Amino acid sequence: MKTRVIQASLGLAIACAVVILLLRVVDVSAVVTAVSAVDPTLIVAAVAVHILAMWVRSVLWRRLLHPRPPTATLFRASIIGFAVNYLMPLRVGELIRVYLVTQWCGIAYGATIASLVVERALDGLAVSGILLVALLFIPVPLYVLALAMAVGGIFGTIAVFLMLASWRISVVRALVSRLISLLPGPTRPKLQRVACSFAIVLDQLRDWRALPGLLALSILGWICQFAVFFVLMLGFPMVASVPMALLGGGVANFATLLPSAPGSVGAFDASLIKLLVDVQRVSVASAAAYTLVVHAVIVIPIVGLGGLIVWRADFSLRHLVSLGLRIRRGAPAGTVAGATVAAPAISTSGLPLHVTPLS
Repeated sequence: MKTRVIQASLGLAIACAVVILLLRVVDVSAVVTAVSAVDPTLIVAAVAVHILAMWVRSVLWRRLLHPRPPTATLFRASIIGFAVNYLMPLRVGELIRVYLVTQWCGIAYGATIASLVVERALDGLAVSGILLVALLFIPVPLYVLALAMAVGGIFGTIAVFLMLASWRISVVRALVSRLISLLPGPTRPKLQRVACSFAIVLDQLRDWRALPGLLALSILGWICQFAVFFVLMLGFPMVASVPMALLGGGVANFATLLPSAPGSVGAFDASLIKLLVDVQRVSVASAAAYTLVVHAVIVIPIVGLGGLIVWRADFSLRHLVSLGLRIRRGAPAGTVAGATVAAPAISTSGLPLHVTPLS
């Protein structure tokens, strides 16, 4: 927990440093003028494309789970999880996604965690591939090429490891069982169940026929995500091109792997502004204005939609955050401040009808 506090503090420090630096070098009035001149229609279109990207990602997530829950349910869980990530440090929202799918769909924690690990590996490969394709059309500084190669190599290694593990799943199970046997007695049954559920999800990676479809869904989702960057380019004095949108989206998203404040404030903004200044030769004010709008379009609608879903499901976002923090500290997922969380009823469409408030 101390390490995570240090990480969160470092992210906040970096974000503050970036904001202070930008305020010193950017003409704030020029940024405000550029933002106010953007056509509202473009913002609405960008928000719609972003929501579409989230839906495609939910379709991919559904393909990784067994049994397969309704896509609408996974979409709601994803929106809430990302909303929490944008509001809180330490990526608490990922744990919220796991918890909600377990409660709403009755899927084991291990299976949900494994699906997110596989999803992240596919995401890394997809974004790396998209970024490398964009580099074929735009001359870029050496640091961009190094970033694409390094991150692509990392996620490629993770993907290969997961595939190898799926081919030798019996060996992995035996190894995990041996490691679990070395732990204190009370934790063994829970960890054993999580490991078995994890293995079930990995087992499906052995089906080579399914992998191209999974990767294609990941690529489609990220192309929709990066379409947000292209649509908003049309509202600013810069060259709007598909390769540049793919390049900007890839670099900005890889930058979020670095320590940053909630909502990736700092790393996302600094990387995208520098890229636009170096590659498109736009002014810092124009780059900052564009980045501000892109970041707002990505974050604000998801937080608002997440709040709406939480309100309709009859529980509070504050309690979800508390739950995520307790899970990170190793507390049982079913209790928060001594209260037990009841599993909600689910309609045939997957809409959560009621959740006992976490109070």
